[in-house]
Amino acid sequence: MPHQVRYYASLEIAEVTYSGIVTAADVQGNTTEMVALQRQNGVTRFLINLGDLEVRMAPAELEKLLDEQYRAEGVNRGSRIAIIQPTTESAKAAAQYFVDACQTRGWKSCMLPDRRAAMDWLAK
Repeated sequence: MPHQVRYYASLEIAEVTYSGIVTAADVQGNTTEMVALQRQNGVTRFLINLGDLEVRMAPAELEKLLDEQYRAEGVNRGSRIAIIQPTTESAKAAAQYFVDACQTRGWKSCMLPDRRAAMDWLAK
């Protein structure tokens, strides 16, 4: 699963763009990378671009990511996570599940229709 991480220092936003097939192990590794950016640069705003990826992870794996990894690695509760609505149905369902699970646990997350809307939401 290829992914690309960009840090926009002037906006204080980290962006991850996924493509291809994504598994739980891929997301776990990427989460560690994003947490490192948070620690190094104080980033609390994240833009997630899922594009047309294919999701191969169960809802329980998303729950585990939040319940175990986010807490263990100390993801800042003040973080805002904007997800650009993906194009595939499996990715849309996984993204919405993630957003709902984040919100239930106290992290601010939202799925938005396009990049501009996501950047606007993050700027608030």
